Amino acid sequence: MTVVESAGIKIKMQPLTFADESTIQAGFELLTLGDESFGEQILLARFTGTYRPGHQGAPDARFIRGQLRAAELQWLPEGVILDLRSLHYIWGDDMEEVLDFRQLHKLPLAVVTGPECGPGILTLAQMHRGNDKIQRLAELPGYFEAVEPAVEYLRRKIHEIRKKNPFMFLL
Repeated sequence: MTVVESAGIKIKMQPLTFADESTIQAGFELLTLGDESFGEQILLARFTGTYRPGHQGAPDARFIRGQLRAAELQWLPEGVILDLRSLHYIWGDDMEEVLDFRQLHKLPLAVVTGPECGPGILTLAQMHRGNDKIQRLAELPGYFEAVEPAVEYLRRKIHEIRKKNPFMFLL
């Protein structure tokens, strides 16, 4: 930390890095389906590592949300696949914001889970949806165990949006 003084005010300057906040790693691919000019563009966002349990995971959730938002702004996809198969997640309410249970996400979203995160996310989904009869995440719209069906799901969603507003993605 560096301390400087300017105009009689003491200013503490603390360097920041994302690595200090979360050990989760992010990776991105842009999938273009079909025609290069008019094909659907889907952001595949992969997150790996360990999401800390409970309230300790809040910085991990903020990191994932921040990385997703930055990637959406940079690459302007029409939909997002959130690939969490390699993320170890047991519990933490802040993951609810990542998974968009409140449907605040502006783009169509598909979530791919696996054994490392599926049981914890299932419990969270049951709690937030008030439905403990859900036995598998795949019973919920937009949740998958592989990327390929998530791509097809988003392709259908994007087609629905394009039908309503055919010029939306040409801007």
